[in-house]
Amino acid sequence: MKERVLVFVWLLLLMTPSYAAVDSIYEYLKKMDQGYAVVLGMQGKSGDSFAATDIIIALKKYFYVEPEVAIETMISPNVSKILIGHPCDNKLIKLSCEQWPYEEGQALIKIIDNDLVIAGSTGDDTRRAAKIIANVKAFPELKKSKEILVVGTTLEMKDL
Repeated sequence: MKERVLVFVWLLLLMTPSYAAVDSIYEYLKKMDQGYAVVLGMQGKSGDSFAATDIIIALKKYFYVEPEVAIETMISPNVSKILIGHPCDNKLIKLSCEQWPYEEGQALIKIIDNDLVIAGSTGDDTRRAAKIIANVKAFPELKKSKEILVVGTTLEMKDL
Protein backbone atom coordinates (compact mmCIF):
# COMPACT_ATOMS: atom_id res chain seq x y z
CA MET A 1 0.00 0.00 0.00
CA LYS A 2 2.80 2.39 0.90
CA GLU A 3 4.47 1.75 -2.46
CA ARG A 4 1.23 2.59 -4.29
CA VAL A 5 0.93 5.90 -2.48
CA LEU A 6 4.54 6.78 -3.28
CA VAL A 7 4.05 5.90 -6.94
CA PHE A 8 0.88 8.00 -7.03
CA VAL A 9 2.63 11.01 -5.45
CA TRP A 10 5.55 10.60 -7.84
CA LEU A 11 3.18 10.56 -10.84
CA LEU A 12 1.44 13.70 -9.59
CA LEU A 13 4.78 15.48 -9.33
CA LEU A 14 5.63 14.47 -12.90
CA MET A 15 2.32 15.80 -14.20
CA THR A 16 2.62 19.17 -12.44
CA PRO A 17 3.79 21.90 -14.82
CA SER A 18 7.24 23.27 -14.10
CA TYR A 19 5.83 26.79 -14.14
CA ALA A 20 6.21 28.89 -11.04
CA ALA A 21 4.58 32.26 -10.47
CA VAL A 22 6.55 35.02 -12.13
CA ASP A 23 6.49 38.78 -11.78
CA SER A 24 7.19 39.76 -15.37
CA ILE A 25 7.25 38.67 -18.99
CA TYR A 26 11.05 38.68 -18.92
CA GLU A 27 11.07 36.38 -15.89
CA TYR A 28 8.63 34.04 -17.66
CA LEU A 29 10.97 33.81 -20.65
CA LYS A 30 14.00 33.34 -18.40
CA LYS A 31 12.38 30.38 -16.62
CA MET A 32 11.56 28.56 -19.85
CA ASP A 33 13.03 25.12 -20.45
CA GLN A 34 12.55 22.27 -22.91
CA GLY A 35 9.14 21.50 -21.36
CA TYR A 36 7.56 24.58 -22.96
CA ALA A 37 5.94 24.85 -26.38
CA VAL A 38 5.24 27.60 -28.89
CA VAL A 39 1.68 27.01 -30.06
CA LEU A 40 0.03 28.28 -33.22
CA GLY A 41 -3.70 28.25 -33.91
CA MET A 42 -5.31 26.05 -36.54
CA GLN A 43 -6.69 29.16 -38.24
CA GLY A 44 -3.54 31.23 -37.75
CA LYS A 45 -2.33 33.86 -40.18
CA SER A 46 1.05 33.77 -41.93
CA GLY A 47 2.23 36.56 -39.61
CA ASP A 48 1.69 34.17 -36.70
CA SER A 49 4.16 31.68 -38.20
CA PHE A 50 6.72 34.45 -38.67
CA ALA A 51 6.07 35.54 -35.08
CA ALA A 52 6.76 32.01 -33.84
CA THR A 53 10.02 31.95 -35.78
CA ASP A 54 11.10 35.30 -34.33
CA ILE A 55 10.36 34.09 -30.80
CA ILE A 56 12.14 30.75 -31.18
CA ILE A 57 15.28 32.42 -32.56
CA ALA A 58 15.30 34.82 -29.59
CA LEU A 59 14.80 32.03 -27.06
CA LYS A 60 17.78 30.18 -28.50
CA LYS A 61 19.89 33.34 -28.61
CA TYR A 62 19.15 34.80 -25.17
CA PHE A 63 17.99 31.86 -23.05
CA TYR A 64 19.58 28.83 -24.78
CA VAL A 65 16.30 26.95 -25.05
CA GLU A 66 14.47 25.65 -28.11
CA PRO A 67 10.84 24.90 -27.27
CA GLU A 68 8.66 22.48 -29.18
CA VAL A 69 6.44 24.02 -31.86
CA ALA A 70 2.89 22.72 -32.07
CA ILE A 71 -0.61 23.39 -33.37
CA GLU A 72 -3.30 24.06 -30.76
CA THR A 73 -5.00 20.68 -31.23
CA MET A 74 -1.79 18.71 -30.73
CA ILE A 75 -0.51 19.97 -27.37
CA SER A 76 -1.01 18.69 -23.84
CA PRO A 77 -2.89 21.06 -21.53
CA ASN A 78 -0.21 20.47 -18.85
CA VAL A 79 2.53 22.07 -20.93
CA SER A 80 3.38 25.73 -20.33
CA LYS A 81 2.95 27.51 -23.64
CA ILE A 82 3.64 30.62 -25.64
CA LEU A 83 0.33 31.01 -27.46
CA ILE A 84 0.51 32.94 -30.71
CA GLY A 85 -2.26 34.54 -32.74
CA HIS A 86 -5.66 36.14 -32.41
CA PRO A 87 -8.08 34.43 -29.96
CA CYS A 88 -10.37 33.62 -32.92
CA ASP A 89 -7.49 31.74 -34.58
CA ASN A 90 -5.97 30.02 -31.53
CA LYS A 91 -8.63 28.54 -29.25
CA LEU A 92 -6.13 27.96 -26.41
CA ILE A 93 -5.86 31.72 -25.83
CA LYS A 94 -8.12 32.42 -22.86
CA LEU A 95 -9.45 35.70 -24.20
CA SER A 96 -12.78 36.31 -25.89
CA CYS A 97 -12.72 36.10 -29.66
CA GLU A 98 -15.97 38.02 -30.04
CA GLN A 99 -15.11 40.66 -27.45
CA TRP A 100 -11.49 41.28 -28.50
CA PRO A 101 -11.14 44.93 -27.44
CA TYR A 102 -8.22 45.87 -29.67
CA GLU A 103 -8.17 47.25 -33.20
CA GLU A 104 -5.79 46.95 -36.11
CA GLY A 105 -2.38 48.25 -35.07
CA GLN A 106 -2.64 46.77 -31.56
CA ALA A 107 -1.36 43.58 -29.96
CA LEU A 108 -1.16 42.12 -26.48
CA ILE A 109 1.68 40.38 -24.68
CA LYS A 110 0.27 38.91 -21.48
CA ILE A 111 0.85 36.12 -18.99
CA ILE A 112 -2.38 34.19 -18.43
CA ASP A 113 -2.14 31.29 -15.97
CA ASN A 114 0.89 29.22 -17.10
CA ASP A 115 0.98 30.65 -20.60
CA LEU A 116 2.42 33.67 -22.35
CA VAL A 117 0.02 35.09 -24.93
CA ILE A 118 1.25 36.98 -28.00
CA ALA A 119 -1.99 38.09 -29.67
CA GLY A 120 -2.62 40.75 -32.28
CA SER A 121 -5.59 42.07 -34.15
CA THR A 122 -3.89 41.10 -37.44
CA GLY A 123 -0.99 38.81 -38.34
CA ASP A 124 1.28 41.85 -38.61
CA ASP A 125 0.20 43.04 -35.17
CA THR A 126 1.06 39.64 -33.70
CA ARG A 127 4.42 39.71 -35.45
CA ARG A 128 5.11 43.21 -34.11
CA ALA A 129 4.55 41.95 -30.55
CA ALA A 130 6.76 38.93 -31.25
CA LYS A 131 9.55 41.24 -32.42
CA ILE A 132 9.48 42.86 -28.99
CA ILE A 133 9.92 39.43 -27.40
CA ALA A 134 12.62 38.64 -29.98
CA ASN A 135 14.51 41.74 -28.84
CA VAL A 136 13.82 41.23 -25.16
CA LYS A 137 17.02 42.93 -24.00
CA ALA A 138 16.04 46.19 -25.74
CA PHE A 139 12.73 46.52 -23.88
CA PRO A 140 13.15 47.01 -20.11
CA GLU A 141 9.35 47.20 -19.81
CA LEU A 142 9.32 43.40 -20.13
CA LYS A 143 11.13 43.15 -16.78
CA LYS A 144 8.42 45.15 -15.00
CA SER A 145 5.11 43.90 -16.35
CA LYS A 146 2.96 40.81 -16.88
CA GLU A 147 0.98 42.59 -19.61
CA ILE A 148 1.97 45.01 -22.36
CA LEU A 149 -0.15 46.59 -25.08
CA VAL A 150 1.83 47.00 -28.30
CA VAL A 151 0.69 49.80 -30.61
CA GLY A 152 2.11 50.58 -34.02
CA THR A 153 2.01 49.98 -37.74
CA THR A 154 5.56 49.03 -38.68
CA LEU A 155 7.77 45.99 -38.25
CA GLU A 156 10.96 48.06 -38.17
CA MET A 157 12.85 47.67 -34.89
CA LYS A 158 13.75 51.35 -34.73
CA ASP A 159 10.03 52.22 -34.65
CA LEU A 160 8.89 49.69 -32.05
